[in-house]
Amino acid sequence: MQANCSDNLELDSHVVQGNRIVDVGYLSKRMYCSSCKERLHFDDIFKEIKKGTAAIFCFRCQNCLATTEVKSGPEYKNPSSGRDVFAINTKAALGMLHSGFGPTQLNKLFSIMDLPNIDASILKNHERIVGPVVELVAQESCYNAAKVERSSTIENKDIVKHMLPENIEEDFLLYANPIQKISNIDNPDPIVRIFVSFDMGWSQRGNGYSYDSLNGYCAIIGMQTGKVLDFCNRNRKCRQCDVNKVLGQEKVHDCRLNSFSSAKAMEADGAVELVTNSTILKTLDLEVGAFIGDNDSSSIAAIQKNINYTIVKLSDMNHTTKGVGKALHDLHKSKLTDPDQELSNDTIKHLQRCFTYAVKQNDGDHAKVQAAIYNIPFHVYGMHNNCGTWCKEGTTENYSGVRLKNEILFDNLLNIIQKLSDCSSKFAAAASS
Repeated sequence: MQANCSDNLELDSHVVQGNRIVDVGYLSKRMYCSSCKERLHFDDIFKEIKKGTAAIFCFRCQNCLATTEVKSGPEYKNPSSGRDVFAINTKAALGMLHSGFGPTQLNKLFSIMDLPNIDASILKNHERIVGPVVELVAQESCYNAAKVERSSTIENKDIVKHMLPENIEEDFLLYANPIQKISNIDNPDPIVRIFVSFDMGWSQRGNGYSYDSLNGYCAIIGMQTGKVLDFCNRNRKCRQCDVNKVLGQEKVHDCRLNSFSSAKAMEADGAVELVTNSTILKTLDLEVGAFIGDNDSSSIAAIQKNINYTIVKLSDMNHTTKGVGKALHDLHKSKLTDPDQELSNDTIKHLQRCFTYAVKQNDGDHAKVQAAIYNIPFHVYGMHNNCGTWCKEGTTENYSGVRLKNEILFDNLLNIIQKLSDCSSKFAAAASS
């Protein structure tokens, strides 16, 4: 507490209005006069100094008229500057990051709650404090998840191996560490190859033809645990670097500029870093054996250039199902391929569901997945000889399913399904990124 508040103001000119975030325990222990030690009351506040979501309340003692400052919550030292900062402002920045929104959305919430708004620059300062700590915690979490992924892959190696192509080497999943082998280490830990799914998101969404986002974020997720094993980001712009260039100076800062190509190229670049250069994977003697991603070949092609073994590429179910829908919509656009315009939106959705069922109900069995996918056109055309137990045709009195009739559409539909059936090994694991 201090006694340096200006007391040249009228008692009622700065009465606090609205709601405030306060640490009740912290505040209650400090609400006494710095001069006569008499208890203070909220009615004694004559001035408020706002500090983001925190505040410094200036009290005038009714007993001795001395002024006293009482802070709304605890402070701590900024690790970089050594200045005292309010913990509640750091928590606001952390909550903003955790919830996935920015200063504008946070202040909208505060406005509805009748709380003081917090300036974006204050949030940015506290974001710089908490950001490195969040990264350290995230990396530790990824490391622990990778350890579990390793042990789970070893424990379920027979099941995992069944998801790989039949021509894969016997020791593909687990093989002896060459360094430990040379050093004659007894019972060396094997190198374990794991299944990971990969995808990237951008701050600004592209439309398929134009990708111009300045930032991208990617991660790999272990198939056994469903947990993030590592992550990275790509940034094409650093504001401080731009300022330094204009002013002709070099201000030391935490620069995150690490991408100098297009936004689309960020995905392949991030995939290479996570799959081939991950410190976490290398520390735990892990390698990526199967790469689950979308049907864009740029990422896997870039990865293969940087490793000396062949990674199995598996297709993500969500992206593949969307691809099936797109191919069917393309059929519907022309009367040459869909003369009777039978491929309505509902029919296309039904065919997509059939594809999803065919894969997930035969999860891991390449032959059954292939047969089930190939049978889809026959099923919707009323030929149920090869349908599985999932087909309700003839088993219920009121069964009503999709029934197509045009033979030209059947041939075109079979052509699409045949291509999917031929490459069924890519998505037989029913994996998702």
